[in-house]
Amino acid sequence: MVEPAPRYPAIPSSAVGRKVADVLATLRELRKAVPPKQIRPPRKARQRRVGELSLTEFGAHIGLGPRILRKRLLAVGLLQTEIEIRNRGGVAPEYQHTARLTAAAVKGGLGRRLEPRIGPAYDVLTRKGQEWAADRLRCRGEERKPNPRRDVREGVRQLLREGKTQAEISRIMGLSKQRIHYLAKSMVA
Repeated sequence: MVEPAPRYPAIPSSAVGRKVADVLATLRELRKAVPPKQIRPPRKARQRRVGELSLTEFGAHIGLGPRILRKRLLAVGLLQTEIEIRNRGGVAPEYQHTARLTAAAVKGGLGRRLEPRIGPAYDVLTRKGQEWAADRLRCRGEERKPNPRRDVREGVRQLLREGKTQAEISRIMGLSKQRIHYLAKSMVA
């Protein structure tokens, strides 16, 4: 069995060796005198309050997908684009664009940013923020673009209810008989 090497070498007999040994002994004493580094307790994760919804949950509540919701909230000024830079060693840095609540929205009590212990930070909207956003998005939703396909379908449906024949509807609407037949058949099925 191999014996472990001594922790500290024996004090040498030369003057230089004794001086080095004295310096090492002084350093050991200083190291013992320094208190251990204080370990900070882990930061407490901010919890959601009653009634707060994440942006994705709010979008699902009002019937919008997460991307469309963020695009519309950027347009009304509730969100702003932040650029996050991620360095990955020797590889070129990666830039990620994220839509986050503006400082004015947080200050106004419309929402806040939560930073969980595990996972990325995310934003939540308070009830006040949800009402504000719903009012702004509802106003924008009224400016709906006309849908010609839906209008043609509704026109054909209305004329069929009035008892018009498919040939008459074709002449009135300026569409082919085949198109009117297809629309009428799809409404019955």
